[in-house]
Amino acid sequence: WHQKLGLFAKRHLFAYPVYFEGNLFFATHDGSVYKLRAADGKIVWRVDIGERITATPLIMPHEKRIIVGTHLNDGGSIVALDAVSGVRIWDVETEKPVSGTGVLLPHDHALICDQAGTFYSMNADGVLKTRKTRKSEIGLIVGGLALNKERTKLFFGTMRGEVYGAPSGSLKPTLLFEADAGIQGTPLPHKNTLLVAALDKNIYCIDSDRGGLLWMFETRGRIFASPVVSDGVVYIGSNDARLYALDEHT
Repeated sequence: WHQKLGLFAKRHLFAYPVYFEGNLFFATHDGSVYKLRAADGKIVWRVDIGERITATPLIMPHEKRIIVGTHLNDGGSIVALDAVSGVRIWDVETEKPVSGTGVLLPHDHALICDQAGTFYSMNADGVLKTRKTRKSEIGLIVGGLALNKERTKLFFGTMRGEVYGAPSGSLKPTLLFEADAGIQGTPLPHKNTLLVAALDKNIYCIDSDRGGLLWMFETRGRIFASPVVSDGVVYIGSNDARLYALDEHT
């Protein structure tokens, strides 16, 4: 099946869909959040949030919530929708735009970061706890956050090319690596490594505990995407119009 979104307006997609209970949830740049049946692509509902969205929605499965970050001019918000009905439950204003995807911490708390490096932690009811990192400490954050499998360590990249790791409980970031250009995608924790793609055309494999480069591969274009791994192979799309499949060890 295929589904066209709107007959006259271009509803650009900068984020990828997420699957939950037989449905696909995704957001468009014009500020709409969609729920589609995964089996046939039929639109179940569409909610117009009214602010630009580039972030992939975050699912809170136990509470059946859809959490999405937005950006409008110099500010932004975090919005929660009911996954069944699409009803808007709550929203929280953010200091700066939110362009990246958050993560789900233990005890079902959503953690989302705005571009200025302010971290917003909240439960399904929108009860908020904010931890702020000064702008001078880290660069602009436009990509998503990533957690290791145990959900104990957080990773993110900046538009200065920095890659940080932090305990998910304290959020005190440690610099692990510096690429030669900005990082717009989301780092991928994999075993004891971290895979990071950058606008300098390279994908890097670094030590996720101590930092430091294990290997790198140069493509022919800037990389805006995030890597994925399957059966020992790292897949990454580049702006050179190619999809690369790389050995995870070399």
